[in-house]
Amino acid sequence: MQRGKLLALLVALVLLVLMPTTAFAATHENVDTWEKLQAAFADTDADVTIILTGDITALSDLEAKLGQTFVINGQAYTLKDVSLYGAGSVEINAALSNENNDDALKAGGQVQVTVNGDVTSDYDGISANGEAGVTVNGNITVEEDGIEAQESSNVTVNGNIAGESDGVRAFDESTVTVTGDVTGKEDQGIEAGDKANVTVTGNVSAGDGGVEAEDQSTVKVDGNVTGGVVASNDSKVHVTGDVAGASGDPDEVDMTDPTDYSDGSTGVYAEGSAQVTVDGNVTGGDAFGTYSYAGNGVEARNESNVTVGGNVTGGNVTADPSVEAAKSSPASSAAPSADAEEYYYNSIAGDGVVMDATANVTVGGDVTGGATNGDHGQAGEGVVILSLNKNYVSGDEQEPDNMQEDTKPGKLVVYGTVSGGNALAENGQDGAGIYWDNYYDGYDGPIGGAPDDFHLPTEIPENIPVGLVVAVIGDIFENYYYSYGFTFEQYDSAFSAFEKDVLLPLINAATGGQADNLEDALNAADSLDAEAAAALNLQLVNAYNDHLDNVAAKQIGDNMVMPEVTVWQVKSGGEQAPLFDSSFTDEMTDLLGADTNYIVRVADCENGQLIADKATAKAGETVTLIPKANDGYVLDQVLVNGVALEAVDGVYSFIMPEGGGIEVSATFVAEAPAEAPTNTAGSPKTGDGFQAALLLGLMAVSAAAILVVRRKVQAK
Repeated sequence: MQRGKLLALLVALVLLVLMPTTAFAATHENVDTWEKLQAAFADTDADVTIILTGDITALSDLEAKLGQTFVINGQAYTLKDVSLYGAGSVEINAALSNENNDDALKAGGQVQVTVNGDVTSDYDGISANGEAGVTVNGNITVEEDGIEAQESSNVTVNGNIAGESDGVRAFDESTVTVTGDVTGKEDQGIEAGDKANVTVTGNVSAGDGGVEAEDQSTVKVDGNVTGGVVASNDSKVHVTGDVAGASGDPDEVDMTDPTDYSDGSTGVYAEGSAQVTVDGNVTGGDAFGTYSYAGNGVEARNESNVTVGGNVTGGNVTADPSVEAAKSSPASSAAPSADAEEYYYNSIAGDGVVMDATANVTVGGDVTGGATNGDHGQAGEGVVILSLNKNYVSGDEQEPDNMQEDTKPGKLVVYGTVSGGNALAENGQDGAGIYWDNYYDGYDGPIGGAPDDFHLPTEIPENIPVGLVVAVIGDIFENYYYSYGFTFEQYDSAFSAFEKDVLLPLINAATGGQADNLEDALNAADSLDAEAAAALNLQLVNAYNDHLDNVAAKQIGDNMVMPEVTVWQVKSGGEQAPLFDSSFTDEMTDLLGADTNYIVRVADCENGQLIADKATAKAGETVTLIPKANDGYVLDQVLVNGVALEAVDGVYSFIMPEGGGIEVSATFVAEAPAEAPTNTAGSPKTGDGFQAALLLGLMAVSAAAILVVRRKVQAK
């Protein structure tokens, strides 16, 4: 009886253990039609195995309900136009392709899909939305977009993605991870927005843009990016390899046509508050043709942050130097200046770095402008700094007074050399090392004239009333200040001071009067004869021109937002000045250059160290060097750029030259060993016969004395 109960209990336990695999599992074999696949997904079992025996084109959605798992086996067969949704999971051990729908695979809801095979499509590859999860253990090769992820979906591809249009498109807080390469042949390699997160462990390349990130999205590429990086609106992009802008196509250019071109694109473009980090090098795309524009290396706008670990180089232009650049016709509206005969439709190489004054750019290596061999070609500048006016900040619609409070200058740091590019053709123009360009985007656009354009001629026609000259000075004074973005209050204050301190004293001196206002002084000037009036007019014009040169230019400098500039060295590409300003006088260029900080590069020293009292110095500043030898060593020499430096009153120092480029070092040698003592009193020297004989004699006398003493003692 007891044995029977035990046997029944044992059978019940076995049935209980086997129940999940029997009552909740099903297998559908010989599935070769859409109807059979539908029937398999209509199965209510928790675990469903589907064995394909033919290719199947899905004609509508398939649902994997919560708690269900579907395994589709059939490596030799293909599923076409699969659309899955629900909250269950599906494992597909077969290839996927597209035939009728837009995508090879659509995944919606919270369904989790794993594809152990390749995905091909004559349209899009994978479309995921609604928190769906898709993993592809294979490659994706499509005619349009490789992946489109939305609505917090999660897509992982353990393979390569090649799209004829875009490689990856990710939006709405979705996440995409690719362990291979991503290619978007015609458009973007990666397009990310709306807080999406994309990680690629391979390379990214595209015909239009390698990576485009916006709206707080994050992109990480553990490889190289070809086609450039564009980042905006608080997005973050990190590339551990190199970044190169897209180059033009030389096969599409007629090199004999002076107006033909194929342009290159920028390597890294950042705007808003975007952050871009490139561990390797950044290069602008090359261009081809006499009228072509190459891409800049880095362009940083607004308050963006760009960090490059290696070198930054502007794109080059390849043209036929024997083909003359076309000139603009005198009636051409494209001519940027009144002297249309001097304007050429020429090639322009890419700048190394172009940055707003509020942006931050750090480069660990060198920055170089691109080269051009086109006729009248313009080589790229090393760095172009767009100096904003404090009152009119780029893209800001606030009132001027508020903008002035919110304006924060950025920083440019280059640990290597900044140099302009070379113009290889005879009529070309080399690039400057650092080129300042003053503008105030958001008001009336870039400044069109330099201070020289506001100067008045000193050849004044006869019989011109003094009042008319003063009126002209007042009008041009006002135009000058407004053209450079000063507020009305700033202009009014400046002109009132000029009127009181300059115009009024000159007129009173000429008339012998003591007027306390300009109107009364001008009334008195009406009585001057022609010769005296002409002399006064010349004085007034010279005083106004002098004000522009010595006062107003400095006021403009004070009114600008300038980034803090720190570099190791600045060089031009050739005949151009290393430091150049687009709109100011030479004095203004010198003023801006005087604010440049040059890095003092200290080489590693053996057996000691060399300390500079300044990490950076401006041109003309003195840097003191302090050598410290390790124990057992002494200083040999201190070197500046390989040349021994003489100490003055025991102090080693040098003056930072224009352009910087200083590397200091020191050599240390072992201390000489201490000499042995020449002699010690009372101590014999080895080989000294006299000293040895004397010692032996003393020993004999001592012994004899001892014997005598002993005998006397014994005799008693």
